Amino acid sequence: MRENCTSGIAPGAPGNRRSYGGGHMNSHRSQPSRLCLREPIPEIENAAAILADAVNEHLAGRRSNAAELLARAEMPSVRSWTESLWGKMAL
Repeated sequence: MRENCTSGIAPGAPGNRRSYGGGHMNSHRSQPSRLCLREPIPEIENAAAILADAVNEHLAGRRSNAAELLARAEMPSVRSWTESLWGKMAL
């Protein structure tokens, strides 16, 4: 069964989802939505927040902090969830 989830860009990132009405994938706020094949996992929002922090660090010139955050955002659980949608060998 398909679940509704929202699309958007990480908070704090250029063009963030606030321009689309705010909220996160797992929130129940009124916002644009699309059908998803699977229910989103909470780690997706965690990774998005970390990536937003990485963007801010990069823009502030703190490249090593940004690199550490990028590495931290690479979560095996998010990768597994994504691969379950399109397969391991998809590019």
